[in-house]
Amino acid sequence: MARIKKEATAAPDALWALWRDVVAEFGLRRMAWSLMRSKTGWGIYGADMASTLRATPMAEGAITRMSDVPPREMERLAGLAGINARRGEAMWRLAVLMYVTVPVGVFLAGLEGVPEVIKTVVAGQALMFGVFVILLTLWLLVYFANYWRAKQIEAVIDLARLERGFSLGDIGDEGGANV
Repeated sequence: MARIKKEATAAPDALWALWRDVVAEFGLRRMAWSLMRSKTGWGIYGADMASTLRATPMAEGAITRMSDVPPREMERLAGLAGINARRGEAMWRLAVLMYVTVPVGVFLAGLEGVPEVIKTVVAGQALMFGVFVILLTLWLLVYFANYWRAKQIEAVIDLARLERGFSLGDIGDEGGANV
């Protein structure tokens, strides 16, 4: 694990205020609107993902909010975006494990061990079973949307850094390229 060098930096409160300001551009409702109604939302089906991302209202708003941020604070903001994206990925993986793998495993084990009981429960509670599957699917979609947004925020911060003259080496391999 790499050690963090301690340097004189601005107060943590300033970083968190900047973070909240940038993240405010990326609400879940805004994501749904962008995917359904925005011309840039339909652009995600092409090969040029960077230009499409840059053209979204969220990216434009976030980059405008970061326009006066000093380079050192941009580095700190990028670090926070990386942490956020890694945490989002971990939560997404946990959700898939807990909400898909475990229930499906238990269901399949039940079909193998006591198929009559499982068939009776599913047949007798078909509506509840269907509601359960739908709610589980929606919950997973929320986890995935949060992960996707975390990667999108990370990529927008990387785009802002590139536009401001940072080299790709400064951004690193774990940048927001996986959006």
